[in-house]
Amino acid sequence: MPTKSKFHPERGLLFKVVYKDKEFKEKMAKALIKNRVEPYPDELFTSWLARNATINYLQTPTFVNCYFPEYKNGLLSRDADVYVDEEIAANFAKRMLLKTEDIFKTSLRGYAGYLGETISSNNRNSLISPVKIRGRYPRLKGLRYCPECLREKEYFRKQWRLSFYAVCPEHGGFLVDSCPECGEPVFLTKRKLDTESFNCWNCGFVYKEAESEKLHEDSEGANHLAKSVEILRNGYFTFGGTWYYSVFYFWILKHIARIIYLLGYRNWDILEKEAELHGIELKRPNEVKGKMIEEILTLKEAFAVFTASISILRFPESLKRFIESNDISYPVLKRDLSYIPFWYENIIWKYRKQPRYVTIEEIENACSWMNKNGIEPSYSSLSRLLGIVLERRKRPELIKLFGK
Repeated sequence: MPTKSKFHPERGLLFKVVYKDKEFKEKMAKALIKNRVEPYPDELFTSWLARNATINYLQTPTFVNCYFPEYKNGLLSRDADVYVDEEIAANFAKRMLLKTEDIFKTSLRGYAGYLGETISSNNRNSLISPVKIRGRYPRLKGLRYCPECLREKEYFRKQWRLSFYAVCPEHGGFLVDSCPECGEPVFLTKRKLDTESFNCWNCGFVYKEAESEKLHEDSEGANHLAKSVEILRNGYFTFGGTWYYSVFYFWILKHIARIIYLLGYRNWDILEKEAELHGIELKRPNEVKGKMIEEILTLKEAFAVFTASISILRFPESLKRFIESNDISYPVLKRDLSYIPFWYENIIWKYRKQPRYVTIEEIENACSWMNKNGIEPSYSSLSRLLGIVLERRKRPELIKLFGK
């Protein structure tokens, strides 16, 4: 257990007396914050905010309430990592003598145009794990981390909030999504112990002291994850030798994950291999409650499902093999997609079953046979005989035939 330090002077009587002074509070709300740290290039907003509160010997909510009272009871009562926009970033940057673009990059909204066309300020964003803040505490295990990364440099990375980012490619271990001591979700804007290290808000466990489960040496998960991270970083991907916008890659990546997890099309070698190597048992489709996979997938389920999905989208041939080995119909392949990217449609249209067209001569012969056998020809009786659906509005030439 780390040694306690004077990390929370606001607990003392002097701070409480001074903080109640109206004039002092107004000065703090206008003052430039010179005692500050710059964000790392891939740092998460709440991580950067908590580190600044720490060097000013304040809890994060107190830091916000003192220096940014315009966000009091608002910024930290929601998912701040998706709530911070360019206007909020500019305000923090101005008061802390930093660049607006550096602050905005810490927000998950910086993924707009790469991960999705837009990133909303609410908890429902595609491929971003939600945390669901209630009463300033998390209700879901949406924030994850790699203990070894924290031990090397103690800050939380943005990519740890991605729902497909379940392992650390650098250290080859599963991320940690809850306190190893008490099981509560990881959270950054509240802490228990008087220490500069990030620690559990409930029991005080220091996050970087956790141990992560290592991937099996035969696992392919880290390699596939690294490829998707590269696509996100570049903003484009190649499929069949052609370059495409990364947004549509992640759009279909989630769609394939839904087909696997929610609809049960799971005949795929890499999925079976990773599940066996790491003892992962996916829930059956009828056991899954909810449709938002970002919220319902466990950490290990996400690892298996997204490893498989990423491998499926590597080449046109692998996507075709997945469709054919699972005998997936065209309606399933496009279900719930408001827009179908060309590169994806170019593959799946071949699995569309075209209705058989029956010629007028075939229908006349069928009517002749029915009359000989005492069956009155009609749209319904012909449909049953021919094994197709005949519709008046689509076959107006049949009106004269039945008129005879």
